[in-house]
Amino acid sequence: MEESKMSDVAIKRQLRRAKQAAMKQCTRMKYHIIKSDNSLFCFMAVRKMEIRMIRVIVGPIDERACAEIKAFVPPTVCSKEIWCWVNGHFEIIEIP
Repeated sequence: MEESKMSDVAIKRQLRRAKQAAMKQCTRMKYHIIKSDNSLFCFMAVRKMEIRMIRVIVGPIDERACAEIKAFVPPTVCSKEIWCWVNGHFEIIEIP
């Protein structure tokens, strides 16, 4: 039981660091960051004619996460993305 709690805490820390890294990367690309308070997306990266709705994950992408994002219909100026933190960098997957 104690081991699983430690791994949950470690995963949450890793996810928090990955979210911070993703926001920092978007800020360097001249996006304004709007933190999300829902469970579908972690934040939105916004600039003049573009909105990127971003979900950050750590580890492999599961089908349920992709299905939830695919089901969401955003405005036409928005992209839906999953940023997967793997081996010290992001793999960015745009979801149609």
